[in-house]
Amino acid sequence: MSYIGYDVGFQKAFTMDEFTGTAGVSVYPLSTPKPLNERSILVVVDGIVQKPFYSYTLDSNSDLKFDGTTIGGEMITITHLGRPVTMGVPSDGSIVSSHFSNIDITFPANIQTGQGDELTFQYDSTTPTATQGIIWDRGGGTDVYLRYNPTTNILESNVTIGSGGGASSIDDLTDVDITTTAPTTGQVLVWNATNSEFEPGAPAATSIGGLSDVDITTAAPTAGQVLKWNATNSEFEPADDVDTTLTLSAESIGALGDVDITTSTPADGEVLKWDAANSEFVPGVAAAALSYSSSTYIGNGTLAAYAIPTGHTVDDVLVYLNGVAQVPTTDYTIVATVLTFGIAPLTGQSIVFRFLPV
Repeated sequence: MSYIGYDVGFQKAFTMDEFTGTAGVSVYPLSTPKPLNERSILVVVDGIVQKPFYSYTLDSNSDLKFDGTTIGGEMITITHLGRPVTMGVPSDGSIVSSHFSNIDITFPANIQTGQGDELTFQYDSTTPTATQGIIWDRGGGTDVYLRYNPTTNILESNVTIGSGGGASSIDDLTDVDITTTAPTTGQVLVWNATNSEFEPGAPAATSIGGLSDVDITTAAPTAGQVLKWNATNSEFEPADDVDTTLTLSAESIGALGDVDITTSTPADGEVLKWDAANSEFVPGVAAAALSYSSSTYIGNGTLAAYAIPTGHTVDDVLVYLNGVAQVPTTDYTIVATVLTFGIAPLTGQSIVFRFLPV
C-alpha cells in the first residue's frame, strides 16, 4: 500500500503553505526548510496546478514568485515535496578535533570559555618554526594581527597596542629626556619648566643641611643654637639664640631721645603731650572730660533773641521747640553769645538749647 505525504514509521506530513491571494502581490513566503528548486514544490491556485518555471519560480530567498500578480481572493496551496527532518542536537562533549577538517571555521558570535578555562592556540609540534597569531579580517582593508614570534619570543602586532603610544621604556615618553643628560646613580626625574619635560636631577634635600642656603658644615651647630642669616655669605649659619652683645640705650622713659621731662618736671596726674615746636613729648595737663550743657525757656510770643554761652556756633547748638528740632541758619542764627529765632516762639512753647562740647 502506498502513502501520500506520510511515512509509515514516523507519520511526518509534507509541509504545506496556504494563502488567500492578495491583489497586486507576486511573492509569497514559504516555510522552512525552503525548497531546493521549483520542482520541489507543488503549487495549486483555485484547484489548478501551476507549471514550474512557466507559472512560477523561486526568488533569491527561495520564496514562491508568480510570473504575474494575484488578483485577490484566490486559494493558493503550496505543498513541499519533501518531508521535514528533525535535526538532533549534538550531546555535550561529542564534537572533538577529529570532526574538523583542515578548513577555516567562521564563528557567528564571540568565542567564550568556561570561567577559569584557557583559550589555546597551538601548532601540532613541540617547537613551532613559524609565527603563530590571531588575525582580524578587516575586509577590503589591511588585516590586523597579533602574533607570537618563536624566534624572538615576542608578541608582535602591525598596529599600536593601547592608547598611550606603546612606550617600551621611560625614555620613550614624550615628556621625559634622559638622553641629553644621562642619569647617574641616585638621581631622580625633576620637572624642567623651561623645556616642559622631566630630566635627571638630584633628589630634594632630606635634611636642612642639604639646602643650598644653609651652612652647618663650616661651623657645626651646638645645643640651643638657631639658624641666623649671614648677609655676607648669603646663607643661614648656626648662632646663639640671644645676642649677648646687645645693650639697652635707654633704661627710663626720660632717656628716650624724643621725650623731655627735665626742662619741666612732670606733676602728679600730668601726661606726656607732643610739643610740635620742639618735636618731643613734654609733661602737660590731661584734657578735661567732654560734656554738654543745656538751657530751657518758655516762649512769650514776642522774644526772639536769647543769650547763650560764649564760643558756640549753629553747628554745635541743638534747638528744640516743643520737642521739634529746628534747622540751623534757617530757623535760627547765632552771633557771638546771642541766638536769634527767625520767628519768635509762640506763647507757652517749650524752648530747649543743648550746647555740645567745643
